[in-house]
Amino acid sequence: MLRRISVHKYTFSLIELMVVVAIIGILASVVTVSVLENAEKAKRARVGADFVALETALKTYRLDNGRFPNSLNQLLREDRGRGPWLDKLPNDPWDTPYEYELKGGKTFILMSLGADKQVGGDGINEDRRYSNRPL
Repeated sequence: MLRRISVHKYTFSLIELMVVVAIIGILASVVTVSVLENAEKAKRARVGADFVALETALKTYRLDNGRFPNSLNQLLREDRGRGPWLDKLPNDPWDTPYEYELKGGKTFILMSLGADKQVGGDGINEDRRYSNRPL
């Protein structure tokens, strides 16, 4: 409530100021939680997009060479006048290189270890895997 001090000056009471600060604090915490949740969803979506880009490069390499590469680094080099298939290898959103495994020459597995950079975990630490064939 505004109080009249003099003819032209008004001020807020301490309680009114404390209420406004409390409301701003509550709104800031709600917004922060929402932003952090969306940031994690965006990171997971980026992993999926990176998997698609890597799969495209791997399949193009296979079309050019008749086989999948033994490592992702082979996508960066020229091979018999073909390539490179990528300019650089992407890291996952937690700045860790993606893991690549070739099984039986026809099946590949791409993996991101999540925020904890260790095998296993859930939530933000959940591993993300992608394969060109069912495992």
